[in-house]
Amino acid sequence: MLRRTFFIPAGLASVSVAATIVLRGHFTQSAANVSALVALGLLVAGCAREKEPAIMTTFANDLAEPIARGAHPPYPYGSVIVMEFANSVRDGEGQPLRDAKGALVKGDIARIDVMRRERGFGAGYGEQRAGEWEFASYRPDGSLLMAPANSANCAACHRNAGAEKDFVFHSRP
Repeated sequence: MLRRTFFIPAGLASVSVAATIVLRGHFTQSAANVSALVALGLLVAGCAREKEPAIMTTFANDLAEPIARGAHPPYPYGSVIVMEFANSVRDGEGQPLRDAKGALVKGDIARIDVMRRERGFGAGYGEQRAGEWEFASYRPDGSLLMAPANSANCAACHRNAGAEKDFVFHSRP
């Protein structure tokens, strides 16, 4: 296993799970451009395939971070964006718990999605291709949930973000 130094913001210990997945090598092939994952923010998000909203924490490596924070696309080759989906903590009646500021309390990680941009990536997605990005999904233990070769549905969805955004959705609080 590759070892790197990560910037871990206070209260976001789960970045270690995301970092382990990115560095494991299933998807990235080479971790040379993953010297750090920086937390970009927390978002309560819904997804068409999810029955309930998830709490999504987005991370980016040093190449992707400036674009993800507002610089103009395209993302450079070697960019890696990690989306960690977590369940909200529920009370005894099944209602989501909120912290003192009214935000949902983050619970167990449900899955971790990764997207990486490299020259020629995405060609196997055919008409569903979203630029030069490939996608993968992992379980919280780091095992592969969906390989890049089986992730054409992710590419098809990211096409909706548009070429002008380099096929990356941006949600800013």
